[in-house]
Amino acid sequence: MKYLAALVAASLLFISTSHAVTWHVVTVSVVVNLGGSSVTKTTLNAHAYLQATSTRFGVPMDDLFIGFRDDTGEIAVVQISTKTVKYFVVTNLNGGGTAKNGTSTSGTSSQNATVSSLNTDFAGYFYDKFTRNDDGSLKRVSRQFMGGDSATSQTIIGTAHTTAKKFEL
Repeated sequence: MKYLAALVAASLLFISTSHAVTWHVVTVSVVVNLGGSSVTKTTLNAHAYLQATSTRFGVPMDDLFIGFRDDTGEIAVVQISTKTVKYFVVTNLNGGGTAKNGTSTSGTSSQNATVSSLNTDFAGYFYDKFTRNDDGSLKRVSRQFMGGDSATSQTIIGTAHTTAKKFEL
């Protein structure tokens, strides 16, 4: 029985390590506007997302980063040690389309998405400009995203840019 448990554990470890996900570290800048008798503007950066996630989940900030997931296009706060998403900034990408050159090394895409401030999710959109290497791997992405909710009188607009750093998790 002990042998079977070890075999199952080894198989799961093999499966989880053989399907690494590439996350490109991004910088973010987000402006949230809240309407009312006047408009209140809050500007959020990567540090604000990391600090809020660290506090909310009790995870050290140096174990977190904000990344762009290469295969899905999502942007999230990710915990390095557990390889788990702790908070989505841009997710639920669907619809839309992509325009690219003949070799697929550069292009643009735009789709519907859910975009999030530190505590509110908004229905919205994103627009990407991307460059890929000749082997198809992602070189860089610049993303604009926006959304809003008329019921709560809020809007969000943000930008994200990949850096040279990435993680294979």
